[in-house]
Amino acid sequence: MKTGVRHCAGQPWLALAGLLPALAWSTPAVAADATPTLTGEVKPPVNRAGEQLVIELRAIIPAGYHLYSMTRIAGGPKPLEVRVDDGRLAPIGAWRGPAPAVVFDARFRKAVEQFEGEVVHRRVFSVAAGAPPGPQPVLLEVRGQICDARVCVGFRETVAAALTVEPGPARAEQLTTPAALMTTTGTAFPPDRPEPAPPAAAAGLAASAISAAGGAGVPGAEGLWSFLLVAFLAGLGALATPCVFPMIPITVSVFSKYARVSVKQSAAMAGLYAASIIFCFTIVGIAVSAVFGAVGMQALSASPAFNIFLFLLLAAFAFNLFGAFEITLPSGLIARTSEKERKLGADTSSLARQALGVVLMALTFTLVSFTCTVGFVGIVLAQAAKGHWFFPAIGMLAFSLSFSIPFFFLALFPSWANRLRGKSGDWMVAIKVVLGFLELAGSFKFLSNVDLLWHWGLITRPLVLTLWAASFLLATLYLLRLFTLPSSGGPDGAPRSVGPIRMMFALLMLALAIHAGGGIRGTRSLGGWFDGWLPPAVYPGDEQTAAGDDLPWMKDDLEAAYTEGRRQGRPVMIDFTGYTCTNCRYMEGSMFPRTEIRGELAKMIRVQAFTDCDAPVCDQQRAYQVKRFDTAALPFYAIINPHNDATLATFASSTNDAAEYARFLQDGLRAFEAAQTAQKAQTAQATPQPPAVVLDEGGPPVDFSFPLLAGGGGWKLSSLRGQWIVINFWASWCGPCVAELEHDFPPAMRKAPWVKLVTITFEEPETKAEALAFAKKQGLLKASVALFGGPTVKKAKLDAAFDSNNGLPASYLIAPDGHIAWKHHGSIDGPLLDQVLGRTAAPLPPAR
Repeated sequence: MKTGVRHCAGQPWLALAGLLPALAWSTPAVAADATPTLTGEVKPPVNRAGEQLVIELRAIIPAGYHLYSMTRIAGGPKPLEVRVDDGRLAPIGAWRGPAPAVVFDARFRKAVEQFEGEVVHRRVFSVAAGAPPGPQPVLLEVRGQICDARVCVGFRETVAAALTVEPGPARAEQLTTPAALMTTTGTAFPPDRPEPAPPAAAAGLAASAISAAGGAGVPGAEGLWSFLLVAFLAGLGALATPCVFPMIPITVSVFSKYARVSVKQSAAMAGLYAASIIFCFTIVGIAVSAVFGAVGMQALSASPAFNIFLFLLLAAFAFNLFGAFEITLPSGLIARTSEKERKLGADTSSLARQALGVVLMALTFTLVSFTCTVGFVGIVLAQAAKGHWFFPAIGMLAFSLSFSIPFFFLALFPSWANRLRGKSGDWMVAIKVVLGFLELAGSFKFLSNVDLLWHWGLITRPLVLTLWAASFLLATLYLLRLFTLPSSGGPDGAPRSVGPIRMMFALLMLALAIHAGGGIRGTRSLGGWFDGWLPPAVYPGDEQTAAGDDLPWMKDDLEAAYTEGRRQGRPVMIDFTGYTCTNCRYMEGSMFPRTEIRGELAKMIRVQAFTDCDAPVCDQQRAYQVKRFDTAALPFYAIINPHNDATLATFASSTNDAAEYARFLQDGLRAFEAAQTAQKAQTAQATPQPPAVVLDEGGPPVDFSFPLLAGGGGWKLSSLRGQWIVINFWASWCGPCVAELEHDFPPAMRKAPWVKLVTITFEEPETKAEALAFAKKQGLLKASVALFGGPTVKKAKLDAAFDSNNGLPASYLIAPDGHIAWKHHGSIDGPLLDQVLGRTAAPLPPAR
């Protein structure tokens, strides 16, 4: 008796009875040569030279199968292809047909287009001049594939359609009518038809693109007034973001120059300033988006050159506030300094230059604040880049209107403050100096951005905190009048006493200095506003913990995160972030380390996707974010089911509400658990439990010879005589094939190292490269024997025992003596494969 095989000695009928159910399980009902029924027809069937006609291809798809559309999807299934090589006919336009169903195929991790039941495609042709008269069929070369959940069958058929060319002049009604009708019906399938986007239903979108703002993913989806309200409130909310703060002292500093002018002139310039902010956000933002895409302005605000400019600008304004020198507006401020009563607007030329300077300052303000406001703006500009102009225009108008109102009053503030200065002492001077210290501290944020983008590793968190502590301490000493600056004294130059209000602010600056100094050693969060302006606690690239309190995060490798998520059975949390993103640092330093947030994040596979560097990976991740989520917002968070690439939840922008963010994480986890439960129930219901595997203990040996997939000559099956072999037939265009080789075969083969895996892929010339890439990725070229079987199983001329007509995938267990001990057509799951390989634990002796 041969070991490893169920054997019923002396009772062959029992052995046969035991074998039948196993064969019924291992060879599911797959019709031989399962292909769609194809027929062709020419309408009208009789034509003359110069006339137009329509060729119809009708496909009746077997029940339970689906036929893929004509759209070519890179790394996806075989598209339907129809070729008409007939010298009598010239094509007009593309093939057209009904709109295909768009579904997400988890095995390819792509959206695919498919048909079920019956589908008709049509294309217009014209009869060439000089076409020989008489009846002669038109031959349609048709190829593609049909699949069900477990099997894919490729087909290539020639379909004939009757056509008669008769002599005579072309008839007027047949010159343009077919083409005119065809261009208004059905869906066109040109060769360059873009790949479909994952449908919302298949992706399982559980949250809108603006969960924090409460808006809709597509502006205007819930009505004009609700959209305008969201835009207006978002503008007010953006005022609380850290990026806005640098413009407060800049505005006070610049418009203090107008203290020499009347309130009327100051109000006019303040109004121009607010209007320019609105103009920059509304017009410039949409224009740049249309030219450069949804991330054009964001890319500019994240560029190293622009951040160097901002660092120098803010540092210069800081020393201006210290009284070291005077800054003239970019337009030039021409006025007589000795005559305070004279209006600057008396000189028409000077007034124009002043106005230009205000406009340029508003543009600077727009660029400075863009990285923080992009949470709403990014979604609006994503719609603008797609050609939706109305809602982006009015949305940006409402947003910038509310955003600019406070700065209108800030622009008026210096003139009011100057009028009160004589009564209020030198408080305005003190405010300017303290703002100068804050401005100097804030300028290091932009220098840190450059450091992060260029990966210097010099402007680190401890260094910036040291500089901050020094700035706050100097502000404290200044407020206590322990040293003076050029503008420190009163009108007569005499120092003044330290009053209670000045003492209170001195204590506040001292507290900030102590707080900053306490964080120099360590990575703990210093609070949201501090963290938002600091470099990350752990420098990106130094460790895998760049996002908060020793919680490991992967970096810039979404595919690896998906793979790890599938391996561990966890959802994937994508943090779309940026090196220069202030709000991202706020979330990473202040939100992620919180106990309730950290606990939820620990249940996911976490990956950071940076979108603002010059490397290709940032460009790819930025384009992926815009294409999939219709937003360029930073930060942006998405929870993904790695098993089917469905979006479980999204969260746009930052928040200081831990409960709100925790609900987002919990919603994503609950959606993942529900999907897993539903999948398990569906699998249990659809997949019957297999009976005990029975191996066939005898039969003629089989052999074949194929070239290695990676080249290097041929290989014969008989070269492995004496050991167990698993042969798998597959193709890169076969979804069930790639799924089982990716998920089911690797763990099963690791449990049975004595069994050799041989894979044979069947590819057309244009798909062989994709098969080789997949084989390399899965390690099939090293851990197994990977062979190339040609374009189809039929043409491989294999032994009839391989049942080559039953489609792909197919698996065969070859005994050490060379006979087929077990076979299975269709996809195979891990438990069944484990059971089969378990039968080989005690190898059969080789044939004598």
